[in-house]
Amino acid sequence: MDDANDDAAPYAVGYGKPPVHTRFKPGQSGNPSGVARNAKPVSLREAFLRAAVARADVPGVRAGSFDCSLMEALMMELFRKGIAGDQRAAKLLLELGREHLPRPQSDDPP
Repeated sequence: MDDANDDAAPYAVGYGKPPVHTRFKPGQSGNPSGVARNAKPVSLREAFLRAAVARADVPGVRAGSFDCSLMEALMMELFRKGIAGDQRAAKLLLELGREHLPRPQSDDPP
């Protein structure tokens, strides 16, 4: 069909059939500005690290609240639970310490 017949004939608007006046014109893009130049995909590791170093006010640790990273706040809560007697928290803290803290050298005093 040519455009002259489209204008004269009634057009059923529905699923997959948008109104003629709202359709993209030939050569017109649906996203004229395109993807931003500085937009790049973020890896899971990068997203985790960004969230871990984000700053927050942590209430209840001392009088009032204080500013620290979310990772520090999480570790403080884990220590608090371990000290309060939570064996799972204490076990996790010991495992994290063994894995991430430097091991003493054999010539260092205990």
